[in-house]
Amino acid sequence: MHAGSPRRPSSRSSTRTAALVAAVIAVALATVGCSTATPDPATTSTTGTASTASTAPAGSTPSPPAGTSPGTSSPATSSPGAGSRGSVPGTEPAGPTGTVGTAPRTAPPRSTAKITRFDAPPTIACNGLVNVKVTTTYSTTDATSVAFLVDNQQVPGSPPTSGSFELPMRCDGSAHTIVLSAIDDQGRSAVQSKAILTDDRESGG
Repeated sequence: MHAGSPRRPSSRSSTRTAALVAAVIAVALATVGCSTATPDPATTSTTGTASTASTAPAGSTPSPPAGTSPGTSSPATSSPGAGSRGSVPGTEPAGPTGTVGTAPRTAPPRSTAKITRFDAPPTIACNGLVNVKVTTTYSTTDATSVAFLVDNQQVPGSPPTSGSFELPMRCDGSAHTIVLSAIDDQGRSAVQSKAILTDDRESGG
């Protein structure tokens, strides 16, 4: 070597320095990785739930469960039993006799007139006649007038209140009904009836 030329650094010292720097960098990276590791899921979930519940304002109504709507429940209804009485409005209970507002019926007063006698033949022969007359005999008391009916048809005339009276009748071989009506001063009647059979067979037949 020539005197006065500069001395070169040793290559072995440079290699040591690079290795030392690399070790320091590796330690720093390991430290940073530990500080940024992922937290435990269970711890995170519990902490989050507790935080949410604690942040709800005081006096607030809790939210309903999922799938339900508030205020949609209908009140329970009950119907009266089949054996209950008086449950239908607007109706009145039946009276003691089973009817409402029905007055008991009273029989009308009887006529003061009376028929004490009423006679008529039970059978009358036609003797070839189509129309015949039947004589009746009768007696009444307290009657102001009397009337006769033959087969529900009133006989014209003014018969006495007691005595006899002739009644026209068709002679056709049938039975006919006569009615005597005795009428008092109040217009009330007392009646009696008789049946007369007409015989239209020829005599000697």
